[in-house]
Amino acid sequence: MRNNWIDSLKGMAIILVVIGHLSTLFSGLVFYKLNQYIYSFHMPLFFFISGYLINFEKYMNIEKTYFKKRVYSLIVPYFFFSAIAYLFYITMDYLYQPQIHNIELFEKSVVFNLYAIFCSANGYLLDTPLWFLPCLFITEILFFISRKNLKENYQLLALVIFFSLTGFLYSTYIPLRMPWSFDIALTGVVFYLAGYFFKRNYENVFFRKSYIFIFVLFLIHIMSSFTNSRVDMYKLIYNNYFLFYLSAFSGILVYFYIFKRIKPSKILQFYGRNSLIILGFHYIIISTLKYTFPVLFSHLNLKISETLFFIISIFLILLSLIPAIVITNRYFPCILGKKAEKPHILAVG
Repeated sequence: MRNNWIDSLKGMAIILVVIGHLSTLFSGLVFYKLNQYIYSFHMPLFFFISGYLINFEKYMNIEKTYFKKRVYSLIVPYFFFSAIAYLFYITMDYLYQPQIHNIELFEKSVVFNLYAIFCSANGYLLDTPLWFLPCLFITEILFFISRKNLKENYQLLALVIFFSLTGFLYSTYIPLRMPWSFDIALTGVVFYLAGYFFKRNYENVFFRKSYIFIFVLFLIHIMSSFTNSRVDMYKLIYNNYFLFYLSAFSGILVYFYIFKRIKPSKILQFYGRNSLIILGFHYIIISTLKYTFPVLFSHLNLKISETLFFIISIFLILLSLIPAIVITNRYFPCILGKKAEKPHILAVG
């Protein structure tokens, strides 16, 4: 059964991913601060939700079935969306950069980008958001092995601290990036395990907290987010260790509390249930706007403020994703690790 409020929360989170990536194209201070806030917690939130939803007991004694399922639901989509992005960006390079000689185009855009896809080379992926899929796969393997072999909660807590410190020290002192986002997974598994613990031990107590407590937690979230410099899990940028975790966990808990209490939004549920498709396609749509809008505006001699352009772009991206979602669900469900089913149609009311 679908958990409607979790779907709404995922919908908000994936829209924040879209807004976060779009905001990097704009230069104003407002866009920088918006980007800084979003990046302070939005990817940790996805890891936390994944840990919250994991049904470990179901697969505890059938590891092969679990790993096979995760390959179909994470790795297959990763290669599918990477292939689409690969073809798209090679085409854009050819159409919009005709001054590049064919040999140079082949060497830099074809061979190297194929390598980046198969190795999930951090910093070189064409469709950057796709780093999350192999990273979540590695994170879930780390979790599964840890949970199966460590029975006591204090042992898992000690392991969480170990992963946390290792991930931070690696990002600080070792410049070599690891394939398949393993270096990011060292931090991602902290939030994944936290989500798993929260679901089983603290959920009922937390959701009985007063509004005043949540308001104070929200203030802590805001202050820690902006006190710390901008973070970026993909680039292993965490800055202050304590502020990173404080802003991430406080934000996660605040939004968990809010979405548990409010009525689920059908629009957010739609986007939340299709967050994987959005992850795969939205960067291509943003790039399309980046390529075409300046040319269109110049041709029509139009001038528009950055803020208005930003707002219009958000709506255009979200609208453009609807047919991509419907077509993928209807005709290519196997790409998502699912059987054929009726697509989730967007409905309001």
